Amino acid sequence: PPSLRATVRAAVSGLPAPARRTAELAAVAGRDFERAELLALAEPAAVLDAMDCGLFRSADGRFGFRHALLRDAVYADLEDARLRSLHEALGEAPSTAAAEAARHLQLAGRHDLAAGRLLQAAADAARATAIPEAVAFLREAIELVPGDPAARLQLAEACALLGDRDTSLGQLGKALALIDPGDLAGRAAAHLRAARWFRGALCDPAAAGAAARRGLETLDSGAPADLDVRAELLAVRAWSEVTVSGAGAAAEFLRLLEALDLDPTPMRRHDLETVRAYVMLATGRLREAEELLVRSAEIGERAGRPDMAYGGWANASCIAAAAGNLERALEHAQRGLVAVAGLPAVEFQMYGVRAYTLARLGRADEARADCDHQAELAARLDAPELAALADHDAGLLALIGGDPERAQELLGRALRGDPAVQRAEARLRRAEALARLGRADAADAEIRAATLEPVGRSHRPAVLVARMAFAQGLSARARGDPALAAERLEESAGHWRRLAGEVSLPRDHLASLVDLGRPPVTGVVDPERELERVAAELRELEAAPT
Repeated sequence: PPSLRATVRAAVSGLPAPARRTAELAAVAGRDFERAELLALAEPAAVLDAMDCGLFRSADGRFGFRHALLRDAVYADLEDARLRSLHEALGEAPSTAAAEAARHLQLAGRHDLAAGRLLQAAADAARATAIPEAVAFLREAIELVPGDPAARLQLAEACALLGDRDTSLGQLGKALALIDPGDLAGRAAAHLRAARWFRGALCDPAAAGAAARRGLETLDSGAPADLDVRAELLAVRAWSEVTVSGAGAAAEFLRLLEALDLDPTPMRRHDLETVRAYVMLATGRLREAEELLVRSAEIGERAGRPDMAYGGWANASCIAAAAGNLERALEHAQRGLVAVAGLPAVEFQMYGVRAYTLARLGRADEARADCDHQAELAARLDAPELAALADHDAGLLALIGGDPERAQELLGRALRGDPAVQRAEARLRRAEALARLGRADAADAEIRAATLEPVGRSHRPAVLVARMAFAQGLSARARGDPALAAERLEESAGHWRRLAGEVSLPRDHLASLVDLGRPPVTGVVDPERELERVAAELRELEAAPT
């Protein structure tokens, strides 16, 4: 009201200049000051003089206006030039939080300085695993300085942590276009950052290797010697090679890395432990691989890098589960979930890892709760492909838990999307669920559809044949043909017996990373367990009245 504004104007105008500035800063801040902030902005005498005008209160270490209307009245009386100066002062104050400082600097018209504080705010948010907030800050910064490649690289990294591959690649391309072609060191560092995203949250070994190769080629083309960048690129290239091509393919890059003879920094130790773990896995030394993965995860945690810890915990859990050590697998999964809290894309995968282990332990309610968490994360990310993947994982776990109705519904919904799963196997598992419900025609339709699905490295034809014979056996029983059911189940058992002698875990595990971009969270094939399932069906068939 005009009367209040006149009263406030009279009270402030009578203050000494330092006290008046203190009052105006408090109005522009829009909130109370903490004691430390106030001391950084004003002399104690100015604060005491400002208190004399009766507009302020000081209590519990805070200083501010007695009422928001008083603050508004002081703010409304400020001329534009004065207002901009005060916003700039608050924006440049070291005690002002980065995001708030950026807002003040924008209001002051200092967009150049505001962009820097937004980048700082994004980094602070990322450290607190508030990745969506970091993305928002970075988008705002890029609007202010569209020609800054560093901001675009930071945004690409944040989007990768959210699992947004397309935006991440798009921002990487724009950043590379903005980096001076002569800045070979800067371009190599950009390729390294991309290689790390692909090795971590985006989990694409081939793309990680390609990014590392481009970075190394850039360094080899005449960039100033940066041994740290070269070492990291060699480590990612070694990881990619062992994952895609096998243990021997990494040897050359490990030799080049060791020849650099650099100090073992945490990052370098993490990289080496990870590559050595995959070499152990590829050569069938599973216990050693698990131990190395745990060590790499712990190094990532100590370094404050949950994206680095993720791969260690997730893969260690899958290896332990496949080896039958379910309690140890659950321990790894739980530690991984704690490590990646706040990174929804990898948190999604860790919930899948833990859900599978819980289901194998017979803890169905807890497994279903983890699947529900997956669905919530997919919805939060607005990612249809993750929603379909959540349905797939939940459907398989429902089948394990003896709920065929829920299993067929979820697997059907997943298959209508395009999740990165073994579609042929998903169809055969849905056929199994349908047959158990007595829906033989629908089961046979899924079996036929499975034969038309493409097969990748993570598919083993012999496994698909064994699962198909099993589903056909259940379908024949649902049709009332016990003789054909027994014949098909015996065929399935024969396939599983032939597979039982194979050591397939390394091949299946690495193929899942290459084909699907995730550890095999629903378990590597266990022929002995499948044989038990077939035997149970045959016993039930024999016990049924003719």
